[in-house]
Amino acid sequence: MEIERAARADGGDGEPLVATVDAMEGLPTQRARDLARRLWYLGWCGLPLAWAYNAYMFWPHIAPDPSDASDVGLTVDADDGADAYPSEQTRRDPVVARYAEMSMRGAKAVGVVVVAWAVTFLLGGEWLVGETLWNRWSITALPPLT
Repeated sequence: MEIERAARADGGDGEPLVATVDAMEGLPTQRARDLARRLWYLGWCGLPLAWAYNAYMFWPHIAPDPSDASDVGLTVDADDGADAYPSEQTRRDPVVARYAEMSMRGAKAVGVVVVAWAVTFLLGGEWLVGETLWNRWSITALPPLT
């Protein structure tokens, strides 16, 4: 069986496979849980892009299921690329889903903060923060002439 071969080739002992966005066979459950947990903690070490990657990697765990897959083009004919979708035997794992959801929220929060800072700094500029702070914070401000 293809799933059993994939699990053995990956060093797994036949444990269930967890769906990912890019691995068609999925990852063994323990490996997926370790990866999701490590990426979550890596995001707290000042690397919020790890959160974005974690949410992307385990997107099948946080994506809403469409009420009718045929409405959004998710159906496939038997002769038309049956290998284009993850195997039916991959599953959603609640631990991976929790870390992926927290990563998505963390990435969104960091994105909002960065965009708010950029808009405030670029649009408000010197007028908003005052000349003294602007000269201290801005990398584009020229040093005062002496």
